Amino acid sequence: MKVYFYNLAKRVNSTKQPIGTGQAFDCALKENTSIVSPTLKITVDTMNNAPTWNYAYIPDFARYYHVTDVSSDGWMWYFSLAIDVLATYKTQIGAANLYMLRSTHSYDGSIIDTFYPVKADYDVVISRDETPWPHWDLETPGVPNWQIKVRDGVFIIGVLAVPETGGSGSYGSIKYLALSQAAMKQLIDYLMGNTIWNNTDIDIDGATMSVTKSLLNPLSYIKVCMWAPCSYASLPGSEVTSIKIWEWTVNLSANTACKLLSSYPSFYNMKRMTLSKHPSAASRGSYLNTSPYSSYTLFYPPYGIIQLDTVDIINTSALQLESTVDLITGEGRLDIYTTSGSGGSLTRHKLINRIKSQVCVPIQLAEVGYDYSNIGMTALGAGSQWLGNWLGGFSSAVDSGLAGAVSRIGDLANTQRQKVSTVGSSGNFCDLDGYLELIQEFYKITAEDFGHVGRPLCSITKANTGNSGDYWLAREGDIALSGATFEERSAVKDFLEGGFFWE
Repeated sequence: MKVYFYNLAKRVNSTKQPIGTGQAFDCALKENTSIVSPTLKITVDTMNNAPTWNYAYIPDFARYYHVTDVSSDGWMWYFSLAIDVLATYKTQIGAANLYMLRSTHSYDGSIIDTFYPVKADYDVVISRDETPWPHWDLETPGVPNWQIKVRDGVFIIGVLAVPETGGSGSYGSIKYLALSQAAMKQLIDYLMGNTIWNNTDIDIDGATMSVTKSLLNPLSYIKVCMWAPCSYASLPGSEVTSIKIWEWTVNLSANTACKLLSSYPSFYNMKRMTLSKHPSAASRGSYLNTSPYSSYTLFYPPYGIIQLDTVDIINTSALQLESTVDLITGEGRLDIYTTSGSGGSLTRHKLINRIKSQVCVPIQLAEVGYDYSNIGMTALGAGSQWLGNWLGGFSSAVDSGLAGAVSRIGDLANTQRQKVSTVGSSGNFCDLDGYLELIQEFYKITAEDFGHVGRPLCSITKANTGNSGDYWLAREGDIALSGATFEERSAVKDFLEGGFFWE
């Protein structure tokens, strides 16, 4: 039986076949041997030196073999061989449509690759903008302002009064007005002034008004008083020069701003924040822009600290933040949108979060009080869920065979963080202070061995469509092999599901 021997450098999990005819010998099979792992006999006088071959091809069996051992009894050389199923069935393997989990030929960068551990080290990128609420000056030129001042906003009051003609500014028996700080001061001065005492004497002229005020307390007719962080000019309504509270009419001084609220009683502002991406995402895959590799935390006073779901923002370059505040209740709503487009043509795309908070600051007048005990910080346990997903969230994928010890392919659904709804303020000035900030943390990942393990692909393809040296890892390697024994088919399946090189 003719056998061709070679000295071939190849990997065990490679389809590489030897080139040329090699060195031919007439060999005999040792008794009680097999086609899968035969033992060959060659007489010693046909060789001048000890053999050094490590590979063989037997045309009669149409199979390639690794030389596993060479021994001699003095007159005879014995070659122990083991079938190389990848080289033997290379043509059939290359033509088979296989669901390839990993590859060096092609890959999908949006599929999470859990093959590499995440380091404890990370980079932080902080995008900072000035306070999102109106302000008229900078404390330091060129430095964003973070502080709210009373003079920058307006006072919203709701007073008991007869509704205006047509109902303008009136909601039930309450009429709402917006006042500048100067107008509010003048109103309070009038309602609390005009006392019965004038220095050390009784003020006879003002006694009637004073007694009336003492008995009725005009401040008690102001049922709502809030300070709103918005510019007076931006509010809807008509200018008024006097305010009537029950039987008292306050004539405002010239250039003192006051409006009777009309139309939809709210104000709106919009901000955009540019998103950075993971430093290695461009070279290794966009999956690095998701947790646990990336973390995005938005601080928007007074809505609080908002953990963004990285799955929502993986394909966007900026966030659009829209805040709408109801001037009747003082409550605000922050809508967070992803954007589409680029440069100056950015438009909002998808709503990813909605958060409510008390924005306006209630002002205490007389004995009237407000119960805000039901408003407080509410933050669901997103961190614990994220940690649980990262440590043990791939179990379902492992059970299905998609992400095992070999493939290490993760499921994007397991990177999603629980949505966090936050009410960040119970209505006070200090919660309105602060920069608008986006804190972006990018965890570093260990070095990549692309040539030996590839990257996730998860697509049906053929190995022979690639190039020589490509690595492939199949999910289901049980293919129909013509002429193969059960042991050979099992060996091919194990190689395909454990990873092989097309050469």
